[in-house]
Amino acid sequence: MIKGFAIIFIFMAALLSQDKGQSHYEKQEFDQAQKFYEDILTEREDDYTAHFGLGASAYQQKDLEKAVRSFEQTLKTENEALQSKALFNMGNILHEQEKLEEAVAFYRKSLELNADDEDARYNYEITKQMIQEQQKQDQEQDKNKDQENNEEQEKEEENKQENDQEKDQENQQNNEENQDSESDEKK
Repeated sequence: MIKGFAIIFIFMAALLSQDKGQSHYEKQEFDQAQKFYEDILTEREDDYTAHFGLGASAYQQKDLEKAVRSFEQTLKTENEALQSKALFNMGNILHEQEKLEEAVAFYRKSLELNADDEDARYNYEITKQMIQEQQKQDQEQDKNKDQENNEEQEKEEENKQENDQEKDQENQQNNEENQDSESDEKK
């Protein structure tokens, strides 16, 4: 199971000051947290910490579109630690949607900004393994389909040969009968 797959929206003290939004979030009052961050953004639309908090709250309420939009806004910040967490969370959303290739790309970008992020590294490695396993399964399925197709072709060829043999036998029998009837007529 992916460590951060349940979406680890960690409100790091260094990134986000203690505020009502964070308090609501920690109490799992996600609708109130979301409203708090939306209110902040009506006053300061370039508050990237509020965008991050809004994204985290929206995710918890299963509003993935709003979560992604908010995390995309967070990427406009110059704060690389906050950018890294936004990329990580976007990777988790994509992973949850089974868009593994895209998720890996976001985890990689997150690690480029914060190479020490163990959650991003773990998710990156696990998701890469999942992609490889999926590719392996796809190859096995293709191999099995090829084998089934070959077996079907062989059966068709065998049936054709059997039909040809039966026709040859019928023709031979008919020829013999014709020859017999011709012989009888001559007598």
